Amino acid sequence: MAEFLALEWEHEHVCGVLAHVTPGRVRIDRTFVIPKPTASASSSGPLQVEWLKPQLARLGITGGEALVALPRDEAVVKRIDLPEAPDDELPVLVRFQAGAKSSVALDELNLDFIPLPRRSDVPGREALLATVPRQTIDEVTTVCRISGLQAVSIGLTAAAVAELVARAESSRDDAASGASLVVGRHGNRVEISMLRRCHLLFSHSARLSEAATGQEAQAIVAEVSRALVALRGAIADVKIERAWTLVSATEHEQLAESLHRRLQCEVLSLDPFASVDRDPKVADAAADRSLFAGPIGMLLAKSDPRVPGLDFLSPRRPAVKRNIKRQQKILAGAVAAVLAFGLIGYQWMRLSRLDSEIDDKNVEETALNDKLKVYEPSDQTAGLVARWDAEGEDWLEELAELNTRMPPTDKVYLNKLRLEPRSGQAAAAVIHLDGFARDQNEVLLLNPRFLVAGDRYQGRPVKELPDSKQEYYPAAFSKIIQLMPAKPKAAPARGPATKSDAEPPSESGTRQSAESKPETRAGAGRASS
Repeated sequence: MAEFLALEWEHEHVCGVLAHVTPGRVRIDRTFVIPKPTASASSSGPLQVEWLKPQLARLGITGGEALVALPRDEAVVKRIDLPEAPDDELPVLVRFQAGAKSSVALDELNLDFIPLPRRSDVPGREALLATVPRQTIDEVTTVCRISGLQAVSIGLTAAAVAELVARAESSRDDAASGASLVVGRHGNRVEISMLRRCHLLFSHSARLSEAATGQEAQAIVAEVSRALVALRGAIADVKIERAWTLVSATEHEQLAESLHRRLQCEVLSLDPFASVDRDPKVADAAADRSLFAGPIGMLLAKSDPRVPGLDFLSPRRPAVKRNIKRQQKILAGAVAAVLAFGLIGYQWMRLSRLDSEIDDKNVEETALNDKLKVYEPSDQTAGLVARWDAEGEDWLEELAELNTRMPPTDKVYLNKLRLEPRSGQAAAAVIHLDGFARDQNEVLLLNPRFLVAGDRYQGRPVKELPDSKQEYYPAAFSKIIQLMPAKPKAAPARGPATKSDAEPPSESGTRQSAESKPETRAGAGRASS
């Protein structure tokens, strides 16, 4: 919610309204009237610029943004005809005509205009031109600045009143037809304005003489007649449908009756406070509400503008033509820069991703190397075991062979069997046999079984031991057998297949082999036991 101070910059005084403005809502907190010093910009005395600051300080107002409404007699207002043109070209046309018709250089004036609605019966465009001396604008802005205020808008009371009329006529069905006359009295100054479709079409200002005291209504009606004559001289087809008065409640009855007899139309009272919210104390303090019509109209235009207004600080200006070629170059450069940055960013992301993958691979390699170091002793041991296994003997086959060479168990009985694999400097595996026999001859017969020349089984002479004290096996012995490495056999030359090679073994042979195996197994089992 923004706080604004709206001021009616009259000749003898300043009427102020302090309000909070939001979109669509105005809340008035205070109204006041401050008398102005006698010396002004139009007099020959020195310009006084510090008179407003102490007055505002007594009211507790130290600064803020200010909206200023100037009285109608401070400006020159003219209706001008323009050729058919779009709205963005109107400021140039208006300024050209203002320079042609004004007797004062445009550098010494502040200028603004209101574009009027198009009419089918009138060719071209119409506009209401308003000019104010730059000296007046400078005086207002200087006084406001010294008082701690920032003048953000300076307009005319007649244009601000149009905002009040637009809201008062928004609920009327006949608001779009005809024209509306607004008669306002501000002290001894009378402002008469003509509005069509709530757009300011004509404005006239006059001051009541001291001789009109007690007969203000008649004097105001006389000024209305003069204004209508001047208006119809410029616009002949104006038909007044209704009239609005901005006067005190006591003056409205007399003035309404006189205007009705003169204009033959409906005369209504226009209340500036009807369209705003206000503190209850404000209504009691504001006896003559018409004094605050201009400030309240400017506040309404700041909150929710309904009709075009005037602002001499921010006038309508021609639209700045855009340099399309320059924009195209800038756009092309921007696109190229975006593409370049995009490619650079993509390459940077790609390299970053590759660097990240390299780092991950390095971490993985380091972890695997650490695992290899941990399992290296086990791997070496497994290699040694595998080599030992490859170079060692298959003891299951050797025991089967040993079982076939041993005599039957009823002659020789093994008590201990120890197997020593080939390792280190040992050239052969060793089998240690300890056992018992029926007699000494059976012991000695073990020698020829393991002393065949060229055989893998190279047994040392049997060693007879003392009697075993066994009832059936009195002889005891110990024997060592060296198991030499097997020599590689040359592959036999394969001739033509014979019948004996091709045919499978006979059923009798298979049965005989199967029958001999139990005996071998029994001997081996007894030997091992």
